Amino acid sequence: MRQDEIAYIKSCRPQIDVLGMWVYLPNARTGSTSITGDVLDRRVIMHHRGRRNWERVWKMVIEPNIDEASCFATVRNPWERVVSAWSILRQRGRIRASSSDERHSFREFVRDGGLIAQEWQHFFAPQSSSFMLDEKPIESVFVLRYETLAIDWRLVAREIDANMTLPQHNSSSHLDYPAYYDDDCMKIVEKLYAPEIYALGYAF
Repeated sequence: MRQDEIAYIKSCRPQIDVLGMWVYLPNARTGSTSITGDVLDRRVIMHHRGRRNWERVWKMVIEPNIDEASCFATVRNPWERVVSAWSILRQRGRIRASSSDERHSFREFVRDGGLIAQEWQHFFAPQSSSFMLDEKPIESVFVLRYETLAIDWRLVAREIDANMTLPQHNSSSHLDYPAYYDDDCMKIVEKLYAPEIYALGYAF
């Protein structure tokens, strides 16, 4: 892996293994809770446990083994991911519905700039930052797709000696994602997430 790629991945504050076997760049609503919140649980050094500790583990464990460590990210169809994120936030009472029609409320949220609001950044940040540098995919980062996560995860699990089965957590309740979109909202998502849509071949 090139030095600029290593520096970039480190700057993303990924979740890392205490044994140096893996570096994980998660995206919200892509199965990340099932991966690090359950299957890899005690192996994870989370960045919120303290910057000093995270930096120390990175320097002592990851840097010497970076070429051997498995780097992976999880992604999801952006149109579906946006609906899932909005839905879970609404279920938790963090977003108030503007109408009794949830599809109308979703469209208003998207049109009013909810996807780029600072308070929701964790849920709607572009996934491209987890596997792309200078608009090109980082070859060393294996991309697991939510749509085929059970299959993709087995490939990673074999490499990092992890449980092959992923439980399901934090499921959201909503209609099939196309039902929420009109042409304007579809284009807003397409424009905001264009790099990952193009790189991964996603379509509405």
